[in-house]
Amino acid sequence: MSYVSGFMMGAAIGKSIRQMFGGSSAAAPSGNPAVGRRGRAATLPRQAAVGDAPSFALVSTLPGRRRYRASRIAPAIAAALEERLSSLEFIKEIQVNALSGSILITFDETDCLRVDALAAWLKEHLFS
Repeated sequence: MSYVSGFMMGAAIGKSIRQMFGGSSAAAPSGNPAVGRRGRAATLPRQAAVGDAPSFALVSTLPGRRRYRASRIAPAIAAALEERLSSLEFIKEIQVNALSGSILITFDETDCLRVDALAAWLKEHLFS
Protein backbone atom coordinates (compact mmCIF):
# COMPACT_ATOMS: atom_id res chain seq x y z
CA MET A 1 0.00 0.00 0.00
CA SER A 2 1.37 3.38 -0.92
CA TYR A 3 1.52 6.31 1.46
CA VAL A 4 -1.23 8.16 -0.41
CA SER A 5 -3.64 5.21 -0.51
CA GLY A 6 -3.03 4.59 3.20
CA PHE A 7 -3.74 8.24 3.94
CA MET A 8 -6.94 8.18 1.89
CA MET A 9 -8.13 4.98 3.59
CA GLY A 10 -7.46 6.51 7.01
CA ALA A 11 -9.32 9.69 6.05
CA ALA A 12 -12.32 7.68 4.83
CA ILE A 13 -12.44 5.63 8.03
CA GLY A 14 -12.15 8.79 10.12
CA LYS A 15 -15.01 10.40 8.20
CA SER A 16 -17.19 7.31 8.67
CA ILE A 17 -16.51 7.24 12.42
CA ARG A 18 -17.27 10.97 12.69
CA GLN A 19 -20.57 10.46 10.83
CA MET A 20 -21.45 7.44 12.95
CA PHE A 21 -20.99 9.34 16.23
CA GLY A 22 -22.71 12.56 15.54
CA GLY A 23 -23.40 13.85 12.12
CA SER A 24 -21.78 14.98 8.97
CA SER A 25 -18.34 16.44 8.48
CA ALA A 26 -19.70 19.78 7.22
CA ALA A 27 -22.85 21.76 7.90
CA ALA A 28 -25.01 23.11 5.10
CA PRO A 29 -24.32 26.75 4.20
CA SER A 30 -27.80 27.84 5.28
CA GLY A 31 -27.21 26.58 8.81
CA ASN A 32 -30.21 24.29 8.43
CA PRO A 33 -29.02 20.67 8.12
CA ALA A 34 -32.23 19.69 6.31
CA VAL A 35 -31.56 22.03 3.39
CA GLY A 36 -29.02 20.96 0.81
CA ARG A 37 -26.53 23.19 -1.03
CA ARG A 38 -29.06 24.10 -3.73
CA GLY A 39 -31.87 24.85 -1.31
CA ARG A 40 -33.70 21.52 -1.68
CA ALA A 41 -34.75 19.58 1.34
CA ALA A 42 -32.32 16.74 1.93
CA THR A 43 -33.48 13.34 3.12
CA LEU A 44 -32.00 12.78 6.54
CA PRO A 45 -31.86 9.42 8.29
CA ARG A 46 -34.25 9.06 11.20
CA GLN A 47 -32.52 9.80 14.47
CA ALA A 48 -33.65 7.64 17.35
CA ALA A 49 -34.67 9.58 20.42
CA VAL A 50 -32.88 8.90 23.67
CA GLY A 51 -34.60 5.89 25.19
CA ASP A 52 -36.40 5.16 21.89
CA ALA A 53 -34.46 1.99 21.08
CA PRO A 54 -31.33 0.35 22.41
CA SER A 55 -28.16 1.07 20.48
CA PHE A 56 -27.24 -2.65 20.38
CA ALA A 57 -29.55 -5.56 21.09
CA LEU A 58 -30.01 -9.27 20.46
CA VAL A 59 -33.03 -9.68 18.17
CA SER A 60 -32.89 -13.35 17.15
CA THR A 61 -31.28 -16.46 18.53
CA LEU A 62 -31.13 -20.02 17.26
CA PRO A 63 -28.67 -22.76 18.17
CA GLY A 64 -25.37 -21.65 16.65
CA ARG A 65 -26.76 -18.40 15.25
CA ARG A 66 -27.39 -14.95 16.71
CA ARG A 67 -28.56 -11.72 15.10
CA TYR A 68 -27.95 -8.37 16.73
CA ARG A 69 -29.17 -4.92 15.68
CA ALA A 70 -27.22 -1.75 16.13
CA SER A 71 -28.79 1.67 15.76
CA ARG A 72 -25.99 2.84 13.45
CA ILE A 73 -23.09 1.16 11.68
CA ALA A 74 -20.96 3.12 9.24
CA PRO A 75 -19.93 1.13 6.13
CA ALA A 76 -16.22 1.33 7.05
CA ILE A 77 -16.98 0.07 10.57
CA ALA A 78 -19.08 -2.78 9.13
CA ALA A 79 -16.20 -3.88 6.91
CA ALA A 80 -13.73 -3.64 9.79
CA LEU A 81 -16.04 -5.67 12.06
CA GLU A 82 -16.39 -8.42 9.46
CA GLU A 83 -12.64 -8.56 8.92
CA ARG A 84 -11.63 -8.56 12.59
CA LEU A 85 -14.36 -10.75 14.05
CA SER A 86 -14.08 -13.40 11.34
CA SER A 87 -10.52 -14.00 12.54
CA LEU A 88 -11.78 -15.20 15.96
CA GLU A 89 -11.53 -18.99 16.12
CA PHE A 90 -14.98 -19.53 17.64
CA ILE A 91 -16.83 -17.62 14.90
CA LYS A 92 -17.73 -19.62 11.79
CA GLU A 93 -19.17 -16.70 9.83
CA ILE A 94 -20.12 -13.08 10.41
CA GLN A 95 -22.22 -10.80 8.23
CA VAL A 96 -22.53 -7.09 9.01
CA ASN A 97 -25.03 -4.98 7.09
CA ALA A 98 -24.44 -1.24 7.52
CA LEU A 99 -27.79 -0.24 6.01
CA SER A 100 -29.97 -2.33 8.30
CA GLY A 101 -27.63 -2.33 11.30
CA SER A 102 -27.72 -6.13 11.35
CA ILE A 103 -24.88 -8.27 12.71
CA LEU A 104 -25.33 -12.00 12.08
CA ILE A 105 -22.94 -14.38 13.85
CA THR A 106 -22.81 -18.12 13.25
CA PHE A 107 -20.80 -20.28 15.63
CA ASP A 108 -20.51 -23.72 17.19
CA GLU A 109 -23.18 -24.23 19.87
CA THR A 110 -20.54 -24.99 22.50
CA ASP A 111 -19.17 -21.43 22.14
CA CYS A 112 -22.35 -19.57 23.09
CA LEU A 113 -20.74 -18.11 26.24
CA ARG A 114 -17.87 -16.73 24.16
CA VAL A 115 -20.35 -15.12 21.75
CA ASP A 116 -22.22 -13.62 24.73
CA ALA A 117 -18.95 -12.16 26.01
CA LEU A 118 -18.18 -10.75 22.56
CA ALA A 119 -21.65 -9.17 22.35
CA ALA A 120 -21.23 -7.60 25.79
CA TRP A 121 -17.85 -6.18 24.73
CA LEU A 122 -19.30 -4.77 21.49
CA LYS A 123 -22.19 -3.18 23.37
CA GLU A 124 -19.94 -1.60 25.98
CA HIS A 125 -17.04 -0.45 23.80
CA LEU A 126 -18.42 0.14 20.32
CA PHE A 127 -22.17 0.70 20.54
CA SER A 128 -22.54 2.43 23.92
